[in-house]
Amino acid sequence: MVDLSVKFVGLDFKNPISIAAHGPGVPNRDLLPNKDASGVQMKLWRKYYESGVGSLTTGSIFFDEMEGARGSSRFHLIRTRGFAEQEGFVSAATMPDVIWPRSQGLRSVEKARKEFTDMRILVSIMGEGADPDSWSQLALEAQ
Repeated sequence: MVDLSVKFVGLDFKNPISIAAHGPGVPNRDLLPNKDASGVQMKLWRKYYESGVGSLTTGSIFFDEMEGARGSSRFHLIRTRGFAEQEGFVSAATMPDVIWPRSQGLRSVEKARKEFTDMRILVSIMGEGADPDSWSQLALEAQ
């Protein structure tokens, strides 16, 4: 068998094939309101794992208390003053149904890391607007 392993940003991956964030399981939480959508998502991730992918990216995990995040935009206007004065946007993706409330998303990541030990799990996060503390808090929780 050919060795397809790669090193990216200092991390070893068994191969360069990565599944992008998508959420067939996440919209189902509306169809199955009393069930944990992470179970649906895990079944899908297991198929990817069994097919031999090197990594997958989760849907964006956001703070549970961020009401109205679903369907919102990840473009946020930023303005800085002083030496590095600039104006612009951060992030570049709209938020369809591919988002996870923090508790459910982190639970799914934990399950996946235990079950898929030789596949990288890349966690997408969405902090509160341009607040760097909320982004770093989620990054640490997802780590």
